Amino acid sequence: MTAYYSAINWLCEWNLHLMLENDRIPLTDYEWGQLSKQEYREFLLLKQTGQLRITPKSPPPAKAVDLVANFKKGIKRDASLYPVLKDQRQWNNWQRSMLAQAHAHDIQDVFDPGYEPQDDEQERLFTEKNKFAYAVLNRVVQTDEGKAFVCQYEKTYDAHAVYSKLVDFATKSTAAELGKDSLIKYLTTIKLDSRWSGTTVGFILHWCEQVRLLDDMSSDTEQFSAGPKENAGISR
Repeated sequence: MTAYYSAINWLCEWNLHLMLENDRIPLTDYEWGQLSKQEYREFLLLKQTGQLRITPKSPPPAKAVDLVANFKKGIKRDASLYPVLKDQRQWNNWQRSMLAQAHAHDIQDVFDPGYEPQDDEQERLFTEKNKFAYAVLNRVVQTDEGKAFVCQYEKTYDAHAVYSKLVDFATKSTAAELGKDSLIKYLTTIKLDSRWSGTTVGFILHWCEQVRLLDDMSSDTEQFSAGPKENAGISR
C-alpha cells in the first residue's frame, strides 16, 4: 500500500509540475494522452536527484482598474433619453426624471451638489462624467435662465456647477419664493367640499402631492410643518 500511495503522490506532483509549465492551466485529456512513460521517468529522475523543485509561480499582479476607461466603454449613454425642461413650472417632475436617468447612466455624482472627488483618479472620472452631463444639459435645458447658466460654463463643461445654479434658481430665487408663497396659500385654503369633483382619496393624494412639491422647493428648515399636514383641508 505504501508503494501505491507513493505512486499516487508522484503523479500528483507531476500533474502540478505540468500545470505550472502550462501557465496554471490543467492539461486536457488529449494532452495527457500525448505524454509518454519516458517523460514521466525523466520527471522522477530529476525530482529524486533534487534537480527539480516544484515551486508555484507567483500570479501576475492584478491590473489596476482604470475607472475612466470602464466608464467610457461601460453603459451605453444616450442624451436623448433625458427629459426636456421648457417651463420652470415643470421643475419638480423634470428633476425627478433627470435624476432617475442619471442614476441609470452612473453620472449621479454630477447632480449631487455636495460631491467632491477624493483622489486624482476620481477627479479624472468626474471630469468625464461632467462632459457627458454638460452635453445633456445643453440639449435639454431650454428655459431662459437655464440656458444662461449652461452658457456660463461652455468652456469648462462643468455640469456640476450648472446643475447647482439650476437648483438654487428653483428653490431660492424671487420667482421660487413667490411660487412657494402661492403654494402655501393654496394648501392652507383648499377644502374638500362641493367644489372638489373627485373622490376623498383623490383629494388627499392631490393635497399630499402639493406638499411634496412645496418641500422639494424648500430647505430642511422650511419644510411644511406636521401640524398643517395633519389638519389642513379635509373638512366639508
